[in-house]
Amino acid sequence: MLKIVFFGLFVVSTSAQSFLDILTRNQCFGLPPRPINGRYKLIGSSYARTASYECNDCFKMTRGLPYNTCSNRRWVNPAPICEREDPCQNRRRPCDYNAECISLGLGKYTCQCKSGYSGDGKRSYFRDSCSTYVRSGTSRKSGCKRACKRPFQWSNADYTPRQDSYEEFERIHWTCTSPYKQRSTSGSTAPVSQFCYFGHWSGTSPTCLLSLCDDPVAPGNGTIRPSKRLTWNKGNAVTYGCNDGFELVGNATVTCEAANSFANPPTCAPVAEGSG
Repeated sequence: MLKIVFFGLFVVSTSAQSFLDILTRNQCFGLPPRPINGRYKLIGSSYARTASYECNDCFKMTRGLPYNTCSNRRWVNPAPICEREDPCQNRRRPCDYNAECISLGLGKYTCQCKSGYSGDGKRSYFRDSCSTYVRSGTSRKSGCKRACKRPFQWSNADYTPRQDSYEEFERIHWTCTSPYKQRSTSGSTAPVSQFCYFGHWSGTSPTCLLSLCDDPVAPGNGTIRPSKRLTWNKGNAVTYGCNDGFELVGNATVTCEAANSFANPPTCAPVAEGSG
């Protein structure tokens, strides 16, 4: 009777083990291989049959399968390869539309403006923690703005600084070349400046005229007529006068001479007491 029971228990135990072997033949008790810079997720019961893979942020699966299966209690496939994403392939486009994205590897990139544009080439509102932007050039202006070419070179005027192209809002300063002098209807002789704006130069270049003499200067406590002209040529005359309480010392009329000035201008001296 005991043998039968023992034999019966043995038979039952053997049958249960065979059933368990069949049930777990395609199940793995160990963990699947983990990808570098990635992770896996077990699918199914505690005895998983399948695992899915995905890469960490900033990485992309370049080789291998996104899943793994279990056969004969072994994981069939090796872990996939996760490599850092190329920021230049980012659909959010890290560079300006008028710039070229240049990948430098290891998540680094730089932006280079196309011909006719200037700036750092980077989109000012682009934020990406996955990549590192390497600034090229010295400009701190975001994006690519239309650059200005060299201005027209007048024969009687020159400008600084001289360079092949100019960034937006960059200025140039004009001066008249000798013997020309800067003249304007307002009488201003201040240097003329222009700045680059959307590929064009603002304002106008200076008016440089051939003037033999500089503008004459009124004496202290005196007046001069006319005080301003666009040009002063040989023979042009000015008349000097004095304010009340002063008298003119010298010639009242002086002409522009070849020495580029009004020679020997008069002065105004206080009227002596008791004179007159």
